[in-house]
Amino acid sequence: MLLLLVSVARAAAACPAGYTAAAGSCYLLTEQASVLECTTLCGQDASLACATSATKAQDLVSVASDLGRASFGYDNVLAWIGNRQEAGSREPAGGWDTCPSGEATNHTNFAENFPTNYNGAGCAVLVSASGGWVDYPCTWPIHCLCEHGKAPSAEYVDRLEDESERARKWTLYIFLIIWPCLTLLPMTPRLLKAARRRFASKQAGAEGEPLSPPREKQVKVDPKFREAEKKADRLRDRVNIITVLTGRAVFVLSVTPWLTNLFVVDTNAEIGSQLSYLTFSGWGFMLFALSIRPIDSSVIRIAVRTICSVFFLLGLSIVYVAYRVAGLARIGNASSAVFMIGGSLLALPSVFSCTRGRCSWTTMPPRRQLQRFWLVVRLAAFGLGLGWFLNGIGYCIDCGGFTLALRYHPGTLSSFLSVISALAAVLAFSQHIRGRMYRFIGQLGERGTENEEAAVIAALLGGKSGDAAAALAKAEATFRALPVSSLTREELAHNKPDPELFKKTVPAKLGEVAAFMSHSWSDDGNVKFDALQDYAEAWEKANDGKPCLIWLDKACIDQLNIAASLAALPIFLSGCQQLLVLAGETYTTRLWCVMELFTFLRMGGKRQNVRIKLLSGTDTMHQRMAQFDASKARCYLDKDRQGLLAVVEAGFGTFAPFNKLVRDIFAPHIKGSTTRSLGSPTKRGLAWGRSLGNLSTYLRSNTTRANTARGTARNDEPAKESEVQVEIVA
Repeated sequence: MLLLLVSVARAAAACPAGYTAAAGSCYLLTEQASVLECTTLCGQDASLACATSATKAQDLVSVASDLGRASFGYDNVLAWIGNRQEAGSREPAGGWDTCPSGEATNHTNFAENFPTNYNGAGCAVLVSASGGWVDYPCTWPIHCLCEHGKAPSAEYVDRLEDESERARKWTLYIFLIIWPCLTLLPMTPRLLKAARRRFASKQAGAEGEPLSPPREKQVKVDPKFREAEKKADRLRDRVNIITVLTGRAVFVLSVTPWLTNLFVVDTNAEIGSQLSYLTFSGWGFMLFALSIRPIDSSVIRIAVRTICSVFFLLGLSIVYVAYRVAGLARIGNASSAVFMIGGSLLALPSVFSCTRGRCSWTTMPPRRQLQRFWLVVRLAAFGLGLGWFLNGIGYCIDCGGFTLALRYHPGTLSSFLSVISALAAVLAFSQHIRGRMYRFIGQLGERGTENEEAAVIAALLGGKSGDAAAALAKAEATFRALPVSSLTREELAHNKPDPELFKKTVPAKLGEVAAFMSHSWSDDGNVKFDALQDYAEAWEKANDGKPCLIWLDKACIDQLNIAASLAALPIFLSGCQQLLVLAGETYTTRLWCVMELFTFLRMGGKRQNVRIKLLSGTDTMHQRMAQFDASKARCYLDKDRQGLLAVVEAGFGTFAPFNKLVRDIFAPHIKGSTTRSLGSPTKRGLAWGRSLGNLSTYLRSNTTRANTARGTARNDEPAKESEVQVEIVA
């Protein structure tokens, strides 16, 4: 006994400053550091303690527990030990047979489900509470359990320094080369295209003539439509460049450290935990996807098909990961997999349509497909957030508490950051907020809503640069008019397709038709017929008995292929001399009607050429228009409704600004109108609304802005305010 005490006293006296004698040697538990930094913290003639046998492994558990209580005040401590996996060894369990000093060992004591080789983990960490080992990446900050008298070999130190130097180089590569190149190079064609378009626009303005794309050489396009396309192109370029560039930058920056860590070298010591970067990959993807407009049908089809397949495969890979881990980590990964695979199945109706045992590509409108796409993406983000939350709880349990988990396991902070990021993304990319972000980006550097209004017109024309020429050519070939005298009361009572009515129409040239008739088929056909006859009678008297021709949707377009005529709507409207609005009780609830009114005004229709006949009381009409909401307006076919709503969203991002424009155009000016009866011709007439000042101002400002933008403002026009003619049919 006396000899034992003497030997312990001699060992204590032989330990350098800071070291503690225990189990026949000298030990030191340092602050948290990487394995390479431990070689410095341990001091001369010392290295990380290495377990060469079961007895030595048990001694290290006792030493770590005692030093943890004495030095830092807690029982459970995680500490680096010298057992390290040799390069090129069989993963994950092979090669754990060499100590820092070069001494051989054939003992390991890994906990259940370890080693994992997760993110290239190649260094052993002792968990004093359980006595087992886990493998972590060698750059993570963990306490160092040093043993004096075991100097590290030169080969061991050189290897650590080489890996550290490689990590520093790759850090520079990531931030100075890889990130900028992967962000900017794929954007180069888009940036060059936008620059060429802007240069062509400026050159056209300088020369006073528009530059035509090759496919427009044979078609003379009205400057109004070309101007709308130019403004829509500028809006689209601005939104696309900002969202795609920002999304790509965030996504590349978030995944590059993870991929580098996985396949090349561990860079955690230089740039922090790569899991923290990976947290924001979802934001990058969503910002990138924000550039997709609801009218981009081909892009939407590719997006939903891609997301359906990718999420399904990703879900299966997460199932495999869940199978390899245990505890809450398994539950967390399984939860993420359920949301991933479930999301991909939820996206299937936007990819395939199956009826009576036959499947084909879906006919779902692009806007609904895009809504389904975002629903699936947000569900996946929520599922990943739930999985990370359960993983983080598992880390806390493994480490003995939240504080210890934050101290020892960098994955803990990353997990909870991922939870916050995922939930924030789910909330931030709701449909309403997406629309507001789209509009905010589109308005950067701009004032007013002129570009947004133009984008709506361009979207009606097709949504792509140069589509105005194709729409004009088609409109000129299909433009027809219906003589009012040939229309019967029964034909105006319903909107069922009538080939016989089409036979009554005659080919017409743009500008020859008296009026574009804007009405709701749900309103009383008899009242509309009487109002139309009254309008035609007055028009023919004013034009020396010339027959009154109108453009009526049921008669003048193919009712079985309405979508094909949607692109020509702005041209049909501009080809009519007046806009005749037969506004009944349901007029403000029909999206086609409101879009016709908006388009006529936006395309420079003169304010005195708007004829409004109110078929119901002014009080109820005023209330309906004041409460107009495009999202609640309806069409006879849901496909048409989705198409028109997509057009509005492509221009404004959200419905609120469009609703305000429509209300400002129409609603405030009806209440002060005068009621007239459809009695004798001497008593019939057009009542001039005295409270139409705001409408006239809006129309005048639109006309002035359009003329100024084209450089064709006429100085010989008197600057007087004309009024919209409003008649209330009693």
